[in-house]
This record gives sequence, C-alpha cells and structure tokens, in this order.
Amino acid sequence: MSLAAAGGQAVRIRPATAEDLGGLPWYTTPHAGYGTPEAVLDPATQQLTVKAQLTNTGSTVAEFQTQVFIAEKMDLAERGHPCLRRA
Repeated sequence: MSLAAAGGQAVRIRPATAEDLGGLPWYTTPHAGYGTPEAVLDPATQQLTVKAQLTNTGSTVAEFQTQVFIAEKMDLAERGHPCLRRA
C-alpha cells in the first residue's frame, strides 16, 4: 500500500501466487454440534430454560437452529428425566 500524491491511499490488487496460497489455512465447512442439554423449569413462571454446550469444528461461522419438544404434560422432573430438574 502506498500514499497517493493527493493524500489518499492506493491499493494494487493482483492474483494470489502459489506461494501466497500455501500460507493460507484450508477452508473447512462449518460442523456444529452440541453437548448434553440441561433443562430447568421455573415452577413460578413455568418458563423452561434449556442450556447446552455448542461446538463448531469448522473454520467459519455456523448457524445452529434448535427446537424443544415437550412430550407430555406430566412432570418429567418427578419422573427422574436425566436432563430436567426444577429451579
């Protein structure tokens, strides 16, 4: 980069050489995953909060959409469900 006579900046763009490309990390597609979810039900507000550790082994940003399904109205915490506990 060099300063032009008028005080601005001039940039020269050229194709990358094999040597330039050799120093760049390879692109890896996003691969999102998640750990064991933990759900907490607040009995006063009936608000269910679900937390899980998210990971991405790719080299770019990943989008991770999730959904939570409630199978029954029965209190899963009292049935001993492994990832649901009361606040």
